[in-house]
Amino acid sequence: MIQIDLKPLDTLFFRDARSFNAGEESTADFNFPSPLTFYGAIGNAVLEDTSEVDRIKFVSGEYKHPKLGKYDQKLLNTPLKLKGPFLQKGEKTYFPPPSNLWIEVTRRPYVPHVLFPYENNQCMWDIIDKKIKPLKIPNVLGLELKPLEEYIPVEELMKYLAGRLSSFSTISSEPENSFFIQETRYGHVISKYSKSPEDHFLYTAVNLRFRDQLRKQKLIESGFTIVAEGIEESDLHNKILTLGGERKKVAVKCKNNKLITENPEILREIQNKKKFFIYFASPAIFKNGWRLELPAEFSDAVLVGAAVNKPLYISGWKANKNDFGGQPRPIKKAVRAGSVYFFEANSWNKEKFTKFFEKYNFGASLSDEYCSAGFGISLIGCW
Repeated sequence: MIQIDLKPLDTLFFRDARSFNAGEESTADFNFPSPLTFYGAIGNAVLEDTSEVDRIKFVSGEYKHPKLGKYDQKLLNTPLKLKGPFLQKGEKTYFPPPSNLWIEVTRRPYVPHVLFPYENNQCMWDIIDKKIKPLKIPNVLGLELKPLEEYIPVEELMKYLAGRLSSFSTISSEPENSFFIQETRYGHVISKYSKSPEDHFLYTAVNLRFRDQLRKQKLIESGFTIVAEGIEESDLHNKILTLGGERKKVAVKCKNNKLITENPEILREIQNKKKFFIYFASPAIFKNGWRLELPAEFSDAVLVGAAVNKPLYISGWKANKNDFGGQPRPIKKAVRAGSVYFFEANSWNKEKFTKFFEKYNFGASLSDEYCSAGFGISLIGCW
């Protein structure tokens, strides 16, 4: 397993899941890049050393690549597995804000308030499910609270998972515009015959320009990072990848680094309380909309609450067996990164908690689709 840092060499272009053709639509809006975008970029880079004939056979399912295995459009269980993408600044990696983490608006550094389900049936609501309880919003006299919308570094995330964030502490975070700024660019479709702009084909697109900062005579660069399983540093050594729309370039730097360190304290607390929550570090697609159902071997854990925002619409691009140029993937509704699900598991013994924790804490995907691409990567905390 390796960590792959991606440093943009130009602006990057990621648009939302809506169809876009210049002349029919005039604006391509920005959306945070899907894990599918990074899986395609890494997969294509690994395929670079393969002959053109083998590439065509690979897409047709006739060739088994030594690192990628057989081509699988569904990306359920391929040899190459990703976790991410995550934002990076210097040597620090930042994760999406948990949906149940609120802050006091008037103070910075922020004072955190972590929301949990009501312990008993203390609150009535209109959700027709007796097992699921609403989250208790803190009543802080004279203070305004709002959900945290900034990215938090790994060390703060570990405090959150271990239950060490409270109204007596503060939390450091970074807004999105500290990593990149959005630039609106204008363009014309160029006629392939006259090589001049075509009438009525003006469009606008949002590009991202990542920030580089000089601090104490040290250059702090921003970009993305992902964790990859099934490939080695030598597969991407000194490569420049194409990432996102318009074939923009990023430089690759690989390192053997454990992004999430082991924390046995969290597991012990979960075993004692027989309760845990699942924080999603990446989007996830579930067959039952927003509702997470654990794998069959762990299905006796009871979902008692969730902090979920409005859905994220995911599309992407897939190679076609008959047309090597490919075609768009169908649009899917996904649960956003940062969503949190609360469970009680009164019937579990310590061994079962250990098995679940070791398998899914920044491990196997809990998504029902695109598991290998990096969807459904979670971290487990105590409450």
